[in-house]
Amino acid sequence: MARESHRQAMRSGLPLVVVALILLTPSIAVPACAGPWLSDGAASAWIARAAWGVGAFGSGMMLFALLVFARAKIDGRSSPSLVAAFAAWTVEFALRLYSGSSGAPRSDTLVLGEVCAATVAMLGLCGGMLALLRRSQALRELGPWHLARLAFALFLVALVGVRLLARWIAPELGTWEWTLSLPFGAPLAWLAFFAPWVALVHAVRRSVRWIARKQSVAEILTS
Repeated sequence: MARESHRQAMRSGLPLVVVALILLTPSIAVPACAGPWLSDGAASAWIARAAWGVGAFGSGMMLFALLVFARAKIDGRSSPSLVAAFAAWTVEFALRLYSGSSGAPRSDTLVLGEVCAATVAMLGLCGGMLALLRRSQALRELGPWHLARLAFALFLVALVGVRLLARWIAPELGTWEWTLSLPFGAPLAWLAFFAPWVALVHAVRRSVRWIARKQSVAEILTS
């Protein structure tokens, strides 16, 4: 009896997603928290470089995880959502490597490109995981993934809207600079950015616990 491809993908891919999230979180949080308190340019540059290295490794882990998912078969076919997720994160990974290797300051457009690519990739992952879990009859595990997909979709719409507003109202400023000029702009922006990822962490945690408990008859017979 052959093992099911979609369950194998979840068993192999979800732990990689966990590792990727563990690495990506400090790569963003540490520079954001430490930056305002550092006056030494050398220390700030060192932290930024170290954070980029950790983030690049985490991004590579996420890319590998999405490759595992993209190769999963549902009824003999690959999931379009998971293939799209892998393609979008490939763009994110390429932009991240370019921003680190070029040595030039990261432009507003480059940062927005990375964030948009990552958001689209996570939308694809959420859609693909919903299909995989439905195929596995894990109906109780669908709720967190629906929530995460909705959160990423709303964030993407908000991101595009803020970008257009910034270009229309203050074309001389970058998107982030214009956001900082608004009342409570910075905390609201960080809250909007982190909220979908918190929802994703919750969905991944639930699915990891479910897949750890679930073992197919085929896997028992072949173990």
